[in-house]
Amino acid sequence: MLERHGERVHKVALDAGFTCPNRDGSKGIGGCTFCNNKSFAPGARDPAPLAAQFERARGRIARGTGARRFIAYFQAYTNTYAHVDELRTLYDAALAAPDVMGLSIGTRPDCVPAPVLDLLAEYRERGHEVWLELGLQSAFDATLARVNRGHGFAEYETATRAARARGIPVCCHLIVGLPGEDASHSHVSLDRVLAVGVDGLKLHPLHVVKHTKLAIEWKRGEYEPLNEADYTRIAADLIERTPWEVVYHRVDNTNARAFPGLNFDEAQAAEGLRYAHERGRRVLLALNTYPQSDTWQRWTGAVDRAAKLGIDAVILADPGLMRYAVRQYPQLRLHLSVQGSATSYEAVNFYREHFGIQRAVLPRVLSLPQVENVVKHTDVEIELFGFGGLCVMVEGRCLLSSYCTGESPNSAGVCSPPKAVQWMDTPTGLESRLNGVLLDRYGKNEKAGYPTLCKGRFEVGGETYYAIEEPTSLNTLDLLPEMLKIGIAAIKIEGRQRSPAYVAQVTKVWRAAIDAVKENAAGFKPTPAWQAELNKLSEGQSHTLGAYHRPWK
Repeated sequence: MLERHGERVHKVALDAGFTCPNRDGSKGIGGCTFCNNKSFAPGARDPAPLAAQFERARGRIARGTGARRFIAYFQAYTNTYAHVDELRTLYDAALAAPDVMGLSIGTRPDCVPAPVLDLLAEYRERGHEVWLELGLQSAFDATLARVNRGHGFAEYETATRAARARGIPVCCHLIVGLPGEDASHSHVSLDRVLAVGVDGLKLHPLHVVKHTKLAIEWKRGEYEPLNEADYTRIAADLIERTPWEVVYHRVDNTNARAFPGLNFDEAQAAEGLRYAHERGRRVLLALNTYPQSDTWQRWTGAVDRAAKLGIDAVILADPGLMRYAVRQYPQLRLHLSVQGSATSYEAVNFYREHFGIQRAVLPRVLSLPQVENVVKHTDVEIELFGFGGLCVMVEGRCLLSSYCTGESPNSAGVCSPPKAVQWMDTPTGLESRLNGVLLDRYGKNEKAGYPTLCKGRFEVGGETYYAIEEPTSLNTLDLLPEMLKIGIAAIKIEGRQRSPAYVAQVTKVWRAAIDAVKENAAGFKPTPAWQAELNKLSEGQSHTLGAYHRPWK
């Protein structure tokens, strides 16, 4: 979408007042056993005209994402369940709204007759972006009958082939965890969808919603929904089985802070703990963002799960969450995160006195003599950053990203939210943008880094350069003997959103270096091979000793 249109395009969900054939009696009554559109439809049967709905949503989305162009998404119920003339009037009205450049029509496979497909093809021929979203849910007719869909897989196959023959891309909706189905059913459903041909996919976990037949079945013990870990595992399997050219429009998850491939689900965490403990290694959980009042239970739930799993220590920044952990799990070891921004031994000792922390990670703003002064005046273990990205902001107090994206890294846990990151190939080079703000432009053979506002190149006084902070990595291998001498308990490797390959390469080098300095601190010298390996993983492929080394003092 970004490549075709040159900027961010966002869907605006609309309710056109439709119903469904398995509700009004033409194919059944009651609708799908799991469906209550009030649980997801905008406005829950919004009676406002489409133009009013669009304007209300447009302003909210533009403020949150910076999007300036939109697709009118007819989402609730069956949005082709009317005469084609009525549909034309509704679709034309949506396209007439300011900055709307396309349509996405959510419907059932048995409600897309030829005249409707011809109408959608006509819009596409005019240059509009048009998608047909078909709610299949499962390729198994027995499952579809059980949940009262009122159609089978054959109708889906016919509708998809007819749409794609007219050049209309199809996005198929599948539900994971339907009654009577397991992972094997999801795999078969995906395989059958891919065999027919598809352009996009949406995966949904099946939620039990109040006032549905499924809720009654659940209360009777006749249905048990998937837990988050099982859903995540199945969804990941489906994604891996999907060809690269098929676009995932959505992969729902109940954890709003999940980063697939970079974090552990609960089952993976349990397996990782077992693996590490069998080898005499400890596992620490970083829970170092700041909860908000309306999401407090998410953070306390994470502490609960950490204690239940047997995590060796939890790294925290928020005092309220520390108090919760101390009261609920007094045996749980607590570490103070760098996000806590404790730069003096008085601050470290405060956290020790009130919350019993046993280790503190110091911010990357102190010189080594200042670090030594902290170590001398506290019995709390001190952990020091040794390698990785640097941050120009005061630890735990970053405002640049939240200013640009509306999301605070201190709560969302990410400097550049993936949904706000944009890459654009232009005649002048590859551009990176954050919520529409141009951060950098890279030449043909120039290595592009992950876009963050503080490490962008900006024009200032007629010159373009790294105006806030130049990309470089902290690398303190040369300081290891001094760190050992002053009593540093642990070296911290910066690893936010890093890959397993990064972790393996960096820790291999640092393990060898730490072993070498312990064996012979006086004769220690980093090897060229170590530095070469770390150079490959450094921002800007350059290193610094940061604030630790201040020769002018």
